Amino acid sequence: MKKIYSVFTGTGSYVPTKQIKNDFFHSPDYASVTWKGNQYTFSPLQAAAIKYLHEAYQNGTPDCNQASLLVEIGSNSNQVWHVFKDKKQGQKAWNDGLIISTRKGIFRINL
Repeated sequence: MKKIYSVFTGTGSYVPTKQIKNDFFHSPDYASVTWKGNQYTFSPLQAAAIKYLHEAYQNGTPDCNQASLLVEIGSNSNQVWHVFKDKKQGQKAWNDGLIISTRKGIFRINL
């Protein structure tokens, strides 16, 4: 895992990550995500889950039903954590708390 200390803002400058609230950046396909200064690389299924949860957060409806999330991303699993257990980076993001459960069967991105 690569620790990120500054992020390019797109305006020609770099900002230290400690100055950015809710430090969350992603590639267009969510395969690469930086969160709290940590960089993660996700499988296509993991990236789809992160994208789904992030879009729900951006829409002001951050809590997502596990079954709906799994159907939406095309997973054959019956639990969200199964999506993240297979790849080292996915497991690390899960353990670091990027995705949290607010109650049984409900998940959100931790921003």
